[in-house]
Amino acid sequence: MKQIVAKIISFLFHPLLIPTYAMILLLWSGFPYGYYLSLSTKLLLLQYTLAGTFIFPLIIILVMYFRKTISSITLERQEEKFLPYANSIIFFALLIFLFQKTNLGTEIKIIPILAFSVGLSLLIINFRMNICAHTAGIGSLTGFLLSLSIRYNLVMILSILAVIIISGFVCYSQLKLKMHNSREVYFGYLLGFLLSISICSIAL
Repeated sequence: MKQIVAKIISFLFHPLLIPTYAMILLLWSGFPYGYYLSLSTKLLLLQYTLAGTFIFPLIIILVMYFRKTISSITLERQEEKFLPYANSIIFFALLIFLFQKTNLGTEIKIIPILAFSVGLSLLIINFRMNICAHTAGIGSLTGFLLSLSIRYNLVMILSILAVIIISGFVCYSQLKLKMHNSREVYFGYLLGFLLSISICSIAL
């Protein structure tokens, strides 16, 4: 039963889904910027984010799996992560380019930038260490919300607390499934959190 719960948590908070969750929280959690956008614009932003950071990268991973370039869609082997990471980063970069061509606020534009930065860091570090992408992703989301709260003096206690609790479950799932050891899990979280805090402090 615990294994099943861990797998569900691992799927629901897959690192490729984190940018979409960030966009949802930004547009619908009471952040002031969301009030100035129409529902159709919000849904369009959500569609672009979901496609660019989850659907297209996932399609590439599935193609690699069926062509036996990788042995598992969960990318359990460290040596098989380079190509999926590199392809995901390309899609993140395209989304950055697309958002930069609009008059969207920095709060929106920074989401694919964070995804790109975390993805690139994971790709580089993966040559030496099998760092956990799941905790890097949720750590980045935590840092993003905390940065928004501090920068704009927003009361986001419930959202931040919820993400911190979810972070604990994500760490648990990765350890329970034996996908990573504790060092890789916690280092991943620290990497995502610090990257997010650093980039947001410069850009926002």
